[in-house]
Amino acid sequence: MIFPPLPRPAVCAALALGLLGPGPATASAQPVAAPPVERTPIRPTTTVETGDRGGTFFGQKPDPARSHRYFIAAESELWDYAPAGKDEVCGLPMPPPVLANRQTGKTRYVAYTDATFGARAFGTPSLGILGPVLRGVVGEYLVVTFLNRTSEPLSMHPHGVKYDKDSEGAYYQPGPGRGAAVAPGATFTYVWFLDVMIFDESGLDEAALEAAEYAGLPGAAPAGQTWAETQQAIELGSRYAINGRLFGNLPGLEMNEGERTRWYLFALGSERDLHTAHWHGMRVSEEGRRRTDVVELLPASMKVADLLADNPGTWLYHCHVAEHMREGMFARFVVHARNTIGVDRSPAVAFLGQPAALHSVRLTRAEAQPGATPGRETVALRLEGAVTAFEGYAIFNQPFRVQLGAATAEFRPTAAGEATTPAGKLRITNATEFGVINGGVLKFELELTGPAWLAELKKLGAAAPATGNGATPREVSATVSLDVGRAHHVAAARIVVR
Repeated sequence: MIFPPLPRPAVCAALALGLLGPGPATASAQPVAAPPVERTPIRPTTTVETGDRGGTFFGQKPDPARSHRYFIAAESELWDYAPAGKDEVCGLPMPPPVLANRQTGKTRYVAYTDATFGARAFGTPSLGILGPVLRGVVGEYLVVTFLNRTSEPLSMHPHGVKYDKDSEGAYYQPGPGRGAAVAPGATFTYVWFLDVMIFDESGLDEAALEAAEYAGLPGAAPAGQTWAETQQAIELGSRYAINGRLFGNLPGLEMNEGERTRWYLFALGSERDLHTAHWHGMRVSEEGRRRTDVVELLPASMKVADLLADNPGTWLYHCHVAEHMREGMFARFVVHARNTIGVDRSPAVAFLGQPAALHSVRLTRAEAQPGATPGRETVALRLEGAVTAFEGYAIFNQPFRVQLGAATAEFRPTAAGEATTPAGKLRITNATEFGVINGGVLKFELELTGPAWLAELKKLGAAAPATGNGATPREVSATVSLDVGRAHHVAAARIVVR
């Protein structure tokens, strides 16, 4: 497919270079039948009936004081390669095959806050389809409880850490470990000790792909399909993505001028996954050895690049392989200038920082304003923030409960995201016109009134408002619970009494 030339930035013009070469030579060989592929069925090594038999390191429980606990589930989800529906960098329409098939079912690995697997932990937008980051330092353990919520046996296999056979997470004969194939609905706890990216959406199954590549013979193809048709299907189905996003749709690569950032680069896949990560406007220190703006990656390889954000602006980050650029393997990263006005750019937690716990709710506002009407005390408790939600979560008629101490209220929002009860008002602010939450985060505004809420605030020492001109608002600590659908969220709140 060839697009007419259009005025565009230099980098966008470079994306078309891969279209200028001659097409592949026509194969004259007759189709060659591939041998039948024999596969050994995977027998689960851990099932619901056996229970979780993991959690040890060479037979011993890891030291809790040196362990970081994670809870990760494998779940099926509808993934969108380009949520904006367009090329966010060049401002051009995306290739029609990509635009028509940007959404597809995927299995994702998602972090939860605890062993109930009820509330998802907040993710990092720039990670896209990647699973959560597991943090630790040398001499510590990563203890990961894995829940398989899909319909086939799955596992988790680490790189760069030490593990025993049960925590290897790889299925092969003889004698796979207990964590090699976790059955649907089952859980297994891996223990790893910290010692000293192209997607295929062609629709072809594994046997067809193997037949198309069998022995390198150009005539090999699935039954009823020519080799050329197979290759075209593979090409049209390829998604050249960075963290599962393409054509500039990956968010969150932001930093402050003067910040030192560390980029953890890795590639997976086949021999096609030869990548060259390239930063515009910057140079990085690759593995502490050389200064460059391009880092080469092989399949299953990992590298570290340190970048000093010393050049404010919005810059391009992309793979420098011409075909990969043409097919959308690019994103933008932003360096905010020191004098940026109107943007809160507090430095983020360092990548290797150790969070006290994973969280599923964030409160951006928690205010209480006690008052009085003739013969009756009143209060207005306002809570604003966000909670995690499943992708494509439908808000209408789903229960939204809030609890503070013994005071509770339940709302059933409409598709417009609004609900009113005698206990207060709820407004969900980021639902689509169809009443659906995309992006995995639900944003809300709550206003709670009535004697029950006032009684709980009195228990916290917030019975009276701050008085007098220039009076300093007081703060009280409280635990707020939110149940959104079937997910239970808990937040530690600092309520400002005005």
